[in-house]
Amino acid sequence: MIRAEIEQLCKSIEEIHPGGVDVLVNNAGRGGTAATIEQYPVANWDDVIKVNLTAPFDLIRLSIGEMKKRGWGRIINISSIFGKKTITLYPAYVCSKHGLNGLTKTVANDTFGTGVTCNAICPAVVETQLAIAEFRQLAETTGLTYETVTKQFLEKTNPNGQFIKSEQIAELAAFLCSPCADQMTGAIIPIDGGSWAT
Repeated sequence: MIRAEIEQLCKSIEEIHPGGVDVLVNNAGRGGTAATIEQYPVANWDDVIKVNLTAPFDLIRLSIGEMKKRGWGRIINISSIFGKKTITLYPAYVCSKHGLNGLTKTVANDTFGTGVTCNAICPAVVETQLAIAEFRQLAETTGLTYETVTKQFLEKTNPNGQFIKSEQIAELAAFLCSPCADQMTGAIIPIDGGSWAT
């Protein structure tokens, strides 16, 4: 989504809901091509950074003022364990998620005492249709079974060997919007089967 489209989206939201949004969840993401730095397609880099980092910045930039005026707002960035760690051959994704975590802390610092909080949720591999399709493609490419490919990948990224469920991420996001989380801001929260503990 280009900047002009995001600005139009925010104007449309303002028309429907004067005063803007109460809760902003930046959940869109792009994985990008697998390649070394010297072989990485520049257009793919630009696309991943635009979706994973620039779009959240613009949405926050265009929403945060009204949140501050109201004295309440929740910004939740869906980041990744690779916002703290790294993974071979995905430089754009890793850099974009490190940047998103930095944006989270920057926004938190900008909103201290305003009633607005900004936190990041950092999942390991989530059981989505996209992930399942990628594992099936990898199984075809390698000649291994889907079960074998999935097990091998999850053992590297999710130490408990299990997918993260989207419902678990949603529940954590809901908690961050509750009064219990009023004093949580700038947090980079793993939900990763223990990956950050390794």
